[in-house]
Amino acid sequence: MPVSSCAAVVRERRQPENTLLCRTIAAHWQTFKAEREAEGRTLPRYINEESENFLRCGILSYGFGRVHCAGCQTDILYAFSRKGRGFCPSCGARRMAEAAIYLTDTLIPLVPVRQFVVTFPPPLRLWLARSQTLAAKICRRASDALREHLQRESGIKDGLTGSVMFIQRFGSGANLNVHCHIIVLDGAYEEKSTGRLKFYTAKAPTAESITRLVQMIAKRVNKHLLKKGYLEEFEDLTVLGNTEDIFSAQRDDVHLPAQGASVGYRIAFGPQAGQAA
Repeated sequence: MPVSSCAAVVRERRQPENTLLCRTIAAHWQTFKAEREAEGRTLPRYINEESENFLRCGILSYGFGRVHCAGCQTDILYAFSRKGRGFCPSCGARRMAEAAIYLTDTLIPLVPVRQFVVTFPPPLRLWLARSQTLAAKICRRASDALREHLQRESGIKDGLTGSVMFIQRFGSGANLNVHCHIIVLDGAYEEKSTGRLKFYTAKAPTAESITRLVQMIAKRVNKHLLKKGYLEEFEDLTVLGNTEDIFSAQRDDVHLPAQGASVGYRIAFGPQAGQAA
């Protein structure tokens, strides 16, 4: 593929095979699978595919394109990407950049924007990881509470707001930590009699306003969990209800022990299982 000469650009080929993450997974992946199979457990297909693809992503021996510069008569080899959606840093960074460009160039208007991060107690994180439906409902409750918070703080009752939510499943230690990042327009629009929209910026957050917001989110989340029977009220206490549909694991399910250990920063398998990670 010839490329016309232009301003000199120096680019070094990405070498994932030399990174600590790739070397660690390559060294232990097959052993991990064999040990789980010996325990009578099977890994979901998507985990196998994602892991195998990660070990091939950006590796020249699994395919590449050759780019020829007509100016300096140099050939450059570009290893093919596997376009993963899991934990590949390169694929993840590319998708993140593409999403950021789309949001800033196409979707978000030229008004103040603020990010809110909503986290949950460790036991609830495990529930959210086990049920996509529950995670979507709970995060929606948080988004609705945030919308009302912005309407109140901007002084526009029933004002028009906007938000984009990303549900993230991991924490800073690569542990299981389902939480949501919500990018919001920092205020609300009011439609005037002429049909024109005017934006009113919300007041700057204070400790008191954030406390009220957190309490509102917690109240709505608990209400939903009570409604669905995951929690039950007993006298003055709120106790665990029926979570059978969340934890109805098959005998060979490798997910539940791995998820439970990861939420608690514990080692899931092997001779050190249960110890702090």
